[in-house]
Amino acid sequence: MKKQIFILLLLFFSTQALAYRLPQLGDISEHSFSAYEEHKLGQEYFRTLQHYLKIDRDPIVNAYIQEIGHRLASNSPDPHRRYTFFVVDDSSINAFAGPDGYIGINSGLLLKTQSDSELAAVLSHEIAHVAQHHIARSIANQKQMGLSSLGAVLAAAAIGMINPTAGIGILAGANAGSYQHFLTYSRAFEQEADRIAVQIMAKAGYDPCSMPVFLKRIERDEQLNEIDIAHFLQSHPSTESRLADADNRCVKGIIQTSPSANFEIAQARLLSKQTQDVMQFKMQCSKRKDLRNCYAYALTLANQKHYSQAIAHMHSLIKEHPSEIALTMSLADMYAQAGKQKQAIRILEQNYRYNPDDLSLLYQYAQTLLLDKQYKRARTLLEEQTINFPNNKSLLILLSTAQGKSGQLVTAYRTRAKVFLLNHQYNHAREQLEMAKKLTRDATMRVQIKAQIKEISRKIKK
Repeated sequence: MKKQIFILLLLFFSTQALAYRLPQLGDISEHSFSAYEEHKLGQEYFRTLQHYLKIDRDPIVNAYIQEIGHRLASNSPDPHRRYTFFVVDDSSINAFAGPDGYIGINSGLLLKTQSDSELAAVLSHEIAHVAQHHIARSIANQKQMGLSSLGAVLAAAAIGMINPTAGIGILAGANAGSYQHFLTYSRAFEQEADRIAVQIMAKAGYDPCSMPVFLKRIERDEQLNEIDIAHFLQSHPSTESRLADADNRCVKGIIQTSPSANFEIAQARLLSKQTQDVMQFKMQCSKRKDLRNCYAYALTLANQKHYSQAIAHMHSLIKEHPSEIALTMSLADMYAQAGKQKQAIRILEQNYRYNPDDLSLLYQYAQTLLLDKQYKRARTLLEEQTINFPNNKSLLILLSTAQGKSGQLVTAYRTRAKVFLLNHQYNHAREQLEMAKKLTRDATMRVQIKAQIKEISRKIKK
């Protein structure tokens, strides 16, 4: 019964379900939230998701998802809005859109796709939900529930497919009543999202025919019992009509696509976390000579601490794919794991010199400097880059560590306070600033800190 409830809730949020006819959906402006309301709704939504789901923080996988997601979003009907793409560490096949442009994709779905275009088909569909304000148009009449409760209920829809008990608990805590309002026009919205997704893909340079190709394979594999997606198909009851519609919309033969190196690299990193079967990857690598399996083989060797073999294999891969920064980063990581930080730093320094805007490279470079106890050098590097990325929380956390380790405790507390402020954790931010105020001997800085504390206290009282 619990799973049935969440199947109903996810009719709107999942990537499938298609009605053959599209009813009058009404004027978007009649159902919109203000920008502030949607932002607060999104914050509560993502905060709840992070508490109950395991978000994959792999910097290389996330860099790939961000790149493909923002490429699609820039070709959507609403290209200037904020989008946040993230990967959920879960083997089930699913993806979902939330308020304020939060779009999640399960690792299981990413591994099930066979090309960048198939992945783009899924992400385009979710981007279309966001761009067409489907969430706001479905729940606008539920504003009386309160933004925090609404955000929690929307998160429960995604969480419930993985952990029904947790999802039910969230709904109870939010005092959610009827679920029917989440289903309004849901199938019509799905059809509209499919139609717009095809347009987004074509404009962004992806093959629109990848959508029916992917859906047909999902349906075939379920029939052959190759994958356990019973709940997925239960929440998508109009598969045949959707396939027919998708086939009609795509123009075959325009774009020929094959998996990119970045796609194979992302899949390899996910695969190496799922299994530690070194021999399996070795056999696949020897047989296919493909980047995905050969890279997964090297990563699995490193995971099992066979560093010499892993490093030797990575050197061979880099010779075959010299332009792939992710491979070089992996090589540096293997050297660092083997206790050879100096070699790792040399590799990262050289790559960073030519790729100063690569955030994942910057993050690994700074982490390795800290590992080698080069605190001042790490601090200088991060201080230079946080000017360009002032609200990047991961960089700020690393910077506060480097500041503290290099003896700049006052600055470290202030940086950590900024992270808490970005998370809207005002009490924690005030605590960090109080510690900074006690330590500082600079009169001007003390005045600045007092002003910050006063401003935060006002926010807490509101």
